[in-house]
Amino acid sequence: MNPISYRPKSLLYSDVIVTVVSTIAIDGLVFHKPVVLFSFEPKDGLSDTIGKFSTNPHFKKFLDSGLIATGHNKLEFIEYLNTYLKDPTADKEKRDQLALRYAYRLDGKSAERVADCLLRVLST
Repeated sequence: MNPISYRPKSLLYSDVIVTVVSTIAIDGLVFHKPVVLFSFEPKDGLSDTIGKFSTNPHFKKFLDSGLIATGHNKLEFIEYLNTYLKDPTADKEKRDQLALRYAYRLDGKSAERVADCLLRVLST
């Protein structure tokens, strides 16, 4: 089975989405799940960290929105996790706002909009 096919179920059954630098954060927001970004350098190091990608213009806008929980150190990270595990609705309004900003319309018609756009471009 293709690992990508597990993603929707993984998101559906997750209590909290934890990621470093990934669009899975947006997927989590679309599924109305709390998302916590791991934003500190552990002793062992990671190949992909927010520190390495924080200057990327697209990711920087996402971070700078102030609408996503970002654990800048171990204590802050654990506090966010505990908050969302106790109350998954905490910061829901912020998450919903960010989901709308990055996922555009959540109406299930994205493929239709892409096809319409391609047809318009190809017919000119």
